[in-house]
Amino acid sequence: NFRKQFAGVGMTYNSELNMFISPKPFPSWTLDSNGDWQPPVAKPAGWTPTNAGGSHLWNEESQTWEVNPNHTAP
Repeated sequence: NFRKQFAGVGMTYNSELNMFISPKPFPSWTLDSNGDWQPPVAKPAGWTPTNAGGSHLWNEESQTWEVNPNHTAP
C-alpha cells in the first residue's frame, strides 16, 4: 500500500507521514519517522514476533522486556 498499510479499526491517518498509523501500544512508546512505534528500551536480541506475543513482552510498569511464558520456539 502506498500509505505503508491499509487503514484499519483504531488506526489514524498521519498527514505529516502520509500514512495510517496503528494505535499506540503503550504510553511510553514513541513514533519514529517510518511510522513505527518504538519502545524506550530496545527489543532483546533474539526477539521474535509470533501469535503468542513474541518471545518477550513489554512491561510498561517496569519499562523492561520480560520473557513471554506462553512463547514456544519455532
